[in-house]
Amino acid sequence: MAFFHIPLPEYLNTASKTHAGEKNPLIGTYKEGVTAPKYNSEGIATLDRLGVDVISCGHDHCNDYCLRDDSTPNRPWLCYGGGGGEGGYALVHHQ
Repeated sequence: MAFFHIPLPEYLNTASKTHAGEKNPLIGTYKEGVTAPKYNSEGIATLDRLGVDVISCGHDHCNDYCLRDDSTPNRPWLCYGGGGGEGGYALVHHQ
C-alpha cells in the first residue's frame, strides 16, 4: 500500500482503458472533481512494478471512494482516505 497527499493523474481514469465504453469499478462516494496534476510522471507504473495493490490519498476532502484502475497490468485500487468533510475548504458562514 502507498500513501500520498495529492491524487495521481490515474484517479481520473473512470473510463476503462481496456474495455471501450465501460467504466472502471468505483466503490464509495465520488462527490467532487479530482485535483490531480496535469503532468503525469508515470508513478503508477513504478508502483505497479513494485506490486503495490492499493494507493491512498487525501486532498479532495469530500471524496470517499476506491477506483479499480485498469491502465496497468495489476490494476491497483486508487482510494481516498475517507471524506474529511468540507470544513477543510474554509467555508465562510455569515451570521
